[in-house]
Amino acid sequence: MNEEEVLVVADAPVTNKIRRGRIMMLVGAALLFVSAMMLFIEFVLTLAAPSYVEADLSKPTEIIHLIFIPIAMVFLVLVGIGGISYVRGHGPLLRWASIGAIALGLYILIDLVLDIRTLAHGIGDPKVGNLNAWLRFLLGLIEMQLFGGIFVGGWSLAKDYLD
Repeated sequence: MNEEEVLVVADAPVTNKIRRGRIMMLVGAALLFVSAMMLFIEFVLTLAAPSYVEADLSKPTEIIHLIFIPIAMVFLVLVGIGGISYVRGHGPLLRWASIGAIALGLYILIDLVLDIRTLAHGIGDPKVGNLNAWLRFLLGLIEMQLFGGIFVGGWSLAKDYLD
């Protein structure tokens, strides 16, 4: 594609579908920042009072989870900034919107499988209890699947300039 063709695509009228996608991306980016803040709170509470969040730091899986929380926080913040930059059409981390949306889509699927696994183990465990297991599952579903799903859905609508 040469420069003239790029300008023709850039000057194309913005459809309602693209506008809705951009709005969804902005809302999704804001929700990703909320999700990153929730992860930060979980990280701090796990380090400060592991018994409060029912974390057993003697288990290797809990340590691995604790290590990946800051990585997930940084990822969500970068994708949120990239989404805002994408909607504005310029700015820092513009490419993070597309890369992040694809990676976030995969992350959502993996997180859903892990949340279902945790729910299945929690229901059978008398220490956790059924209500607590379902609450954890629903919070995980809202935090990552819903918040990330809004961003990914908005990106898939907003990226379609040739519609």
